[in-house]
Amino acid sequence: MSALSWVNGQPAEQVSVDNRGLAYGDGLFETIAIRNQQCQLLELHLSRLFASCKRLVINLDESLLHAELDAFLVAAATTFSKDAILKIMIYRDTSGRGYAADDSVGSIRVLSCTDSPPLDESLFLSGIDLWFCTTPISSNTALAGMKHLSRLE
Repeated sequence: MSALSWVNGQPAEQVSVDNRGLAYGDGLFETIAIRNQQCQLLELHLSRLFASCKRLVINLDESLLHAELDAFLVAAATTFSKDAILKIMIYRDTSGRGYAADDSVGSIRVLSCTDSPPLDESLFLSGIDLWFCTTPISSNTALAGMKHLSRLE
């Protein structure tokens, strides 16, 4: 499986272990399908991401992310033939130990791209099994609608 990743606009495969995204889930993500080298619903994903950063007071330079994303997608087009999965992760930069975050610090931007999983053609003939999920949906209105890094209920 092919993979490409950048951190803060530079090719990278690792992030610091003292980041707030890892330690506290203090961040956000978007996962975007790429079909025929075109991001699907990109502006809707970015709109949600930018709005969520504002709600969590994560300082994100939107124009910088746009520029990095444009360059990243050019690099990804040479790595991936047609279909891939783009993941954008934004988390608050290091701001000391403890739960209290320093709202004045910047953010870390992680862009990654991997091959789309292969489609199992037999599912079109045999179908899939569905069932009702018994896990209740969170009623935390402060986080509703965000794709935050603390996805566990």
